[in-house]
Amino acid sequence: MKRVLALSACFCLIFAGSAMAGDVSVTPFAKIFAHYQYNMSGYEDYDARFDTNDHNGFELTRTYLGLKAEFNDDWSANVTIDSKRAAVVTAETTAVSTGVADDPSTEEDESTTEAVTGFTSANTGRYEFFVKYAYATYQPVDYFGTSFGMIVTPYAANIYTYWRYRYVADAAFSLYGMTRSSTADLGVAVHGGFPGGYGGYQLAILNGEGVGAAETNAGKAGGGALWLTPFQTVEALKGFALMGTYHYDKVQPDYVEELRTSWQALAAFRYDVDESMGFSVNGEFGGRTIGFNDDVTDPVDSQTISAWADFWFLARYGLLVRYDAFDPNTENDKDKGIGYQDETTLLLAGAYVHPVKGIKLCLNYRNVGYTEEIVDDKGDSVTKQPDQFVF
Repeated sequence: MKRVLALSACFCLIFAGSAMAGDVSVTPFAKIFAHYQYNMSGYEDYDARFDTNDHNGFELTRTYLGLKAEFNDDWSANVTIDSKRAAVVTAETTAVSTGVADDPSTEEDESTTEAVTGFTSANTGRYEFFVKYAYATYQPVDYFGTSFGMIVTPYAANIYTYWRYRYVADAAFSLYGMTRSSTADLGVAVHGGFPGGYGGYQLAILNGEGVGAAETNAGKAGGGALWLTPFQTVEALKGFALMGTYHYDKVQPDYVEELRTSWQALAAFRYDVDESMGFSVNGEFGGRTIGFNDDVTDPVDSQTISAWADFWFLARYGLLVRYDAFDPNTENDKDKGIGYQDETTLLLAGAYVHPVKGIKLCLNYRNVGYTEEIVDDKGDSVTKQPDQFVF
């Protein structure tokens, strides 16, 4: 609580000082992502995941509070505070023998005791605040600049240009945890745009610990993004874009043999019929490889596919559809004779309205499919697909 109050006081002082100085432009902002979820179906009681998504309720998923400062034409800064639910750790126990005979005269069973066999963690606690972004940017020219601090990662800095519905759901690479750094990390980046609006680039060196986490070793992560809009002189094709990103995670001292890399490619097309109507079609494909330098263990490959399209009209209304397919281990499939299928699919369809500037509402239906086989209480194999309405 003291940290939150101290940050708030600091913000107020900076804003007040800037207003009096008159030479710095400071813009406060806030974003709140909230929803109501009604589950039409869920897991059966014979499924180990029973009750994990069978409830209906209101949820607050993001609370952005921040300041954007422009010191002059070259220097700027961004500080953003976010909130999330705290992780709740639960111990898993099992009964083990104590080697002592049970005394029938007591209620307790002295012959066994509960031993902790593991822990599970879930973000179901109270909301806690943390620094999401805190960085300064120096951009002397359009084609070259640098940012330092808790910066936006190359993937997150660009994907939301195309997936413009972060308040509905996260982008696929972040949603399925394809990198440790995800949307933000401590580090430094260089970035810029190409002349004529033909695209841009970003390269970053990061701690590799993720949002807000302290550095634990000398290892570093890194990556980059390149996006191209090659048809700027053709009016009908101005909205065509290509983007590619690459990321490598740091080597952990306890797992020096493990190497993680990931990549992503996107093709997008947007066409504005006029100022109030248009559509877009987008496709994203990505992969992650966890390799091992022990000459024994085979690499583990993961894969994501995400495709979405939207249509907007009368400036404020629109329709949205999205399909995801995530495979955490491409070798762990029946068609290759190894293990079982473990893919997850997402089908999302909705209608949205932006009643006033700054307010966005979307009613959407989601079908989440888990393709691994689950044996029910009758010994039969089933495939469960929870259906949800989210607003």
